[in-house]
Amino acid sequence: MPKVSVIIPTYNQAQFLGEAVRSALAQTYRDFEIIVIDDGSTDNTAEVVRSFLPAVIYFRQENQGLSAARNKGTELASGEYLIFLDSDDILLEDALEKCVSFLDQHPEAGCCFGQFYTIDEDGRPLRLRRPRGIIDTFVRDGKEEIAHFIFPDYHDETHTSAALVRSSCFEEIGLFDTTLRMSGDLALWIRLAKKFDVGHLAEPLAKVRFHFQSMTAIKGADVVQSAHAAILESVFEDEELGPLYSHLRKKVYFKEYCILSRVSVRTGHQGTGLRYLLKALKTHPGALWEMRGLSLLMDTAKDFLPARLRGVIVKKLVTLRLR
Repeated sequence: MPKVSVIIPTYNQAQFLGEAVRSALAQTYRDFEIIVIDDGSTDNTAEVVRSFLPAVIYFRQENQGLSAARNKGTELASGEYLIFLDSDDILLEDALEKCVSFLDQHPEAGCCFGQFYTIDEDGRPLRLRRPRGIIDTFVRDGKEEIAHFIFPDYHDETHTSAALVRSSCFEEIGLFDTTLRMSGDLALWIRLAKKFDVGHLAEPLAKVRFHFQSMTAIKGADVVQSAHAAILESVFEDEELGPLYSHLRKKVYFKEYCILSRVSVRTGHQGTGLRYLLKALKTHPGALWEMRGLSLLMDTAKDFLPARLRGVIVKKLVTLRLR
């Protein structure tokens, strides 16, 4: 049995899939299997995968969504450790070697996250994504980790393509939630962190392809918000977690709405963007008096306001704040 199962769910990503598979095959750590789950693709995905047979396991199913594809991969996997590589992302060649070594040395950790580079659709580098304070390799208490999943400064700085998880964890927490239309991985990591500690590696493990339109232009901001709200409320309303994190609710939703506002505007949905900007202000008006909140608000408002007017507003608010 292989030590690691690399699970690659895919749907109509034939143009990127080959590079993802090649990055898995090129790993310096060799005790692994690769499982490609084709979630009903209508492009030439099958042809791409055939070029790699028999080095990969290929399973095709009717389109059921990303979470269902990940679950099927988990069911087929025989590895002690699993990594879910999105089919448009790329593993760095020593990713498995670093992750396996870490989990072998830290049995208390249910999973580990590495850093990752972001690249654009053409593979051009954007930047290294590193959560604030992650400058070393360490294990964090799981319940403390949940704050870093949901808190505004941290929740978007981990990625499933740069994470290795013990397959045994799924026996306790269950599989990905197929009722969520998106962000099923965030929901799963929160459930995992409720029961297990979480490791962090200081080194980058993957290149994550960043499509700015993939979140809102395709799914729609309201779909995104609905999914995220369900996940966040599962934390805030939890008997054990709620008392720890309910005080973050306003700040979390404020940041969420600001992000959705910016993405909506930049993908051509100005009306939706304005609605979420106003919703952010209504949710947490106190952000006007917090330097970080004010900075985020003005960064969001720049999509609506001329630069000169933004400057006047900022100066006025800062003056009032200093009184």
